[in-house]
Amino acid sequence: MVRAWTSFTGTTVVKPGLFAWSWLVERRVYRLMFLLFAGLQVADVITTNFALGVRGIWEANPIVAFAQAHLGEAWWLPKLGVVGIVFLIAPMTKRLWPMAFAVSYYAVIVCDNIAWTTL
Repeated sequence: MVRAWTSFTGTTVVKPGLFAWSWLVERRVYRLMFLLFAGLQVADVITTNFALGVRGIWEANPIVAFAQAHLGEAWWLPKLGVVGIVFLIAPMTKRLWPMAFAVSYYAVIVCDNIAWTTL
């Protein structure tokens, strides 16, 4: 794979064999977002399982509800696949806002799950 970009002088710089992961290593904030995203996925699974044990609580996401109905305790396996795809594709965008949005979204979901279990 060849990566090319335009330098400040207007010339094109080409480096063969580099992948977007090398860019990811240089970005501490992006790595932190990845860690937060992974941690929030685990927290989402744990808090969802806990919240579903509360009487009157059900899964609002129809895709996850389908997975829960057909896979039982292993309902989180399709979620693991989606998270793996996000981990592969996200570094290629080289933008921070998609990961920031995903982290914010899942932080709200985890907080919502915790709020429902405390009722």
